[in-house]
Amino acid sequence: MEEADLEASIGEKKKLEEEAEPEAAESSLGVEDNEIIEAIRLCYEILKVVVEPSGAIGLAAILSDNFRKNPAWRACKNIGIILSGGHVYLGVLWDSFIKWKLKCSLHRNQILGDIYF
Repeated sequence: MEEADLEASIGEKKKLEEEAEPEAAESSLGVEDNEIIEAIRLCYEILKVVVEPSGAIGLAAILSDNFRKNPAWRACKNIGIILSGGHVYLGVLWDSFIKWKLKCSLHRNQILGDIYF
């Protein structure tokens, strides 16, 4: 891609962003890395499918607390989610799962420790 083409495409993108409706930003959801990891884990454990992080963002958004709290989404009756990609480095994925499980168990032990000990 030539420099002029790149500048033209960036200019077009800015133009589209300026034309975007403000309501669209109000009804959009963001997700955290740990929510994406949880969505990947659920896909693997329940569906027996490995999806890449960018392919699990839709599921992570649907499972998030923000989704249930957002009034724009309460009216949704049918929701379709596309899970995609298997381009995952399994070593990195397993490390993420281990860190996530360790963090959850430490958090759980802190709560239970306060209650039972």
